Amino acid sequence: MNPIHYKAGAFIEFTVVANPIYIWVYTSPFAVTTPAG
Repeated sequence: MNPIHYKAGAFIEFTVVANPIYIWVYTSPFAVTTPAG
């Protein structure tokens, strides 16, 4: 399998799974001190 394709697929899957966490982080008061993003 193409490593780039695999990496992109894993990134998309991770984004879908972690999206609610990112939304919470970005909308939480801790977003200012969180290195996420």
